[in-house]
Amino acid sequence: MVFDIRTLVLISFVVGIISVITMTIIWMQYRRRFAGISFWLTCMFLHTSGIGLILMRGIIPDLISIVVSNSLIIAGSVFLLIGLELFLNRPGPRVPNYIILLIFFFTYTYYGVITPDFTHREIIISSTIVIFALQISWLLLYRVPSELFKITRISGFIVSGYATFSIIRTCLHIIFPADTNDFFKSGFVDSITLAIYLSLHICLTISLILMVTRRLLEEVKIQEEKYIKAFHSSPYAILLTDYPDGKILEVNDGFIKTSGYSNGELTGKTIPDLGLLVNNKDGAKIISRLADNDIIHDFEIKAKKKTGETITGLLSADLITINNKKCILSSFSDISGRKKDEKKIRNLLQEKELILKEVHHRIKNNMNTIRALLLLQGDKQENPLCTEILTDAANRVQSMMMLYDKLYRSDNYRELSIKEFLPGLAMEITGLFRESVPIEAEIDIQDFVLRVEDLSPIGIIINELITNSMKYAFSGRENGSIYLCALKKDSLVTIIYRDNGVGLPEFITFNNTTGFGLQLVAMLVEQIHGSIMVDRNSGTEYIITFETDIS
Repeated sequence: MVFDIRTLVLISFVVGIISVITMTIIWMQYRRRFAGISFWLTCMFLHTSGIGLILMRGIIPDLISIVVSNSLIIAGSVFLLIGLELFLNRPGPRVPNYIILLIFFFTYTYYGVITPDFTHREIIISSTIVIFALQISWLLLYRVPSELFKITRISGFIVSGYATFSIIRTCLHIIFPADTNDFFKSGFVDSITLAIYLSLHICLTISLILMVTRRLLEEVKIQEEKYIKAFHSSPYAILLTDYPDGKILEVNDGFIKTSGYSNGELTGKTIPDLGLLVNNKDGAKIISRLADNDIIHDFEIKAKKKTGETITGLLSADLITINNKKCILSSFSDISGRKKDEKKIRNLLQEKELILKEVHHRIKNNMNTIRALLLLQGDKQENPLCTEILTDAANRVQSMMMLYDKLYRSDNYRELSIKEFLPGLAMEITGLFRESVPIEAEIDIQDFVLRVEDLSPIGIIINELITNSMKYAFSGRENGSIYLCALKKDSLVTIIYRDNGVGLPEFITFNNTTGFGLQLVAMLVEQIHGSIMVDRNSGTEYIITFETDIS
């Protein structure tokens, strides 16, 4: 039987078009999932374009129909190699192949246009095919990751067939040179050669499609194995139910352990049939939210075990599609133990609050007793100086007693707003000096929180400063005024106190004073790691600053 070469080339062109269309479909579906498929499509397009140009030999210049056409076919092999390397994530050097492609183009141009020689052209193209076919075979059969070998070996064997046949073809042309320069009149052997290449091309196209399909199936299988492992090894109770009727399709060991039912007792039943929910309205609420495309996270429900025991848990659920059917994948975490612990902690905290309130109440009562004793002892003293000392001590106790009274009424026993403490303290102290001149008090306190460890010394400091003003600053005056300010900027607290009295004498400082009150003020400022400045213009002004770590 004599094969017509032009007919075989035409068949190859038609097959090439079909291959391009098929690979385009594969590319459109999987280009984002698998790298390299675009290079396969380019390979098919270049190969088909080259065959199309060969068909036009005699119509278009030889440079195009002989040199460009075959160069496109060889370039297609380069793109196929790059695409497979990307697909298998096994990149290799590319520059040597580009150099081989250039060498092919120039030598083929020489023997195709400058010095036409069909035999040399056939040896060159067969040898070049061998070079690229061997690289592709090595990639698919040896460089490929072991887990992908079973999906690449068929393509590897087919490309090995390309290489083997091209080697045989090269040897035949060396031994039996052609006696013509016209490809379409090259005879029976070249007809057989073209038919074999056509068959190999069809097999390669099919094997590439199968390679994509089998890799996709492998990935699906891996994902399925991951899902099964995650599903059954999870410590949470997980179940898969039909949507929307709630028929149980599958449960994991965690669900069996939590519910107390066996797998056979659960599968095929609905949740209402088994009475798993204490309140069936919870189930209706879950279905409603899922119908609105709402993913459920940590929805607290009460469930009932097979034994009748009620447990509390957090349910998370989402709609998934399996075999074109909607299902509900739910996970249930038993938090009954945590709920009991939380209740126990709440009870302990309530007991602690009661104990702290009782402690503060008793401290306040004890301080009140101490204050009353100091005042009583002061009233019985014949020496006015002793009476004054005991009264001052009672006032200091009064400032601490007010602080504990505020804490007793507060929900927080460690911190307190300074605005709740200082204004009342200032008015309480000025009210103790009923026989003094009328005093106008201006109080400007920002609302910020301080620790009790700072508030207690601050209360005593303010008590000392106001007491000094009331006792000494307004002597011989008909009236007077005091000013108390507290403000906070970032972590710096500033407290300002002043009076418009006669002023603190220049010779009295915190270092040389003999009065216990100012000595106490200096010690307490040091205790809160602060500083104090005195301004003696127009009365006396004290500026106290310190840092706090409460934002």
